[in-house]
Amino acid sequence: MGRTMFYFRYRILNTLRDELLLTKASAKMTLFMLLSAGIPTCGLFFGIGYGVQTHSVLRGIAAASIGLTLGACLGWMLPRAVWNILRFFGRRGWFLQPNPITPTIILSFDEFRRRSEALDRDDSRDQVWLLPAFITWAIGGLGVLNYLGRDSALAGIAAFVVMAIFVTLLVWIVLAHRRRVKLHGLACPNCDRELSDTAGGGIVVSLGLCRQCGVKVVDVSEELPSELNMQ
Repeated sequence: MGRTMFYFRYRILNTLRDELLLTKASAKMTLFMLLSAGIPTCGLFFGIGYGVQTHSVLRGIAAASIGLTLGACLGWMLPRAVWNILRFFGRRGWFLQPNPITPTIILSFDEFRRRSEALDRDDSRDQVWLLPAFITWAIGGLGVLNYLGRDSALAGIAAFVVMAIFVTLLVWIVLAHRRRVKLHGLACPNCDRELSDTAGGGIVVSLGLCRQCGVKVVDVSEELPSELNMQ
């Protein structure tokens, strides 16, 4: 991919791209960093578990070594394999965004930061009541189900209602956040998706480009930092 940034139609592909760029730059803890550490650890424990079952110290050491080695190789190969897949998609022109439309509004860096901080403050206010709400939902739901009993005909209806409340809370959180994004003017004028230096992992701040469609949205340097370039 070199210094060319590919922007995909699907958010999951753009998220993988950003996670890989951040992993290369070691800018923050990413999913691929956790996987690179977690996969070898799982391999080690599987090897130890096998050794315990065989009741042989030598077999246990050998199995643990093999599990750790295989896990380390897999953890090392995973981000590079995903990155090459994204490069292949980009070079083939698969799943790419159409040519971006030049926006009529470009935010200054300071204005973008100010709006992002205001959005974070508004989102934080929800956390004041969301945690008690989820705790009440969990305790209340378990209490109702326990009271009705597993064999009760009403238990199935109660379980459905409990899950419906949970889904309603999640949908409300997503819609409320989306409304605040619009309110603070942090939706891309081209693709209408959220501009976020947090979700973008610094991509928006570093490049001034929407992480989803690649259109210029923030008045910063367009040069891709060399530390974000993964060969």
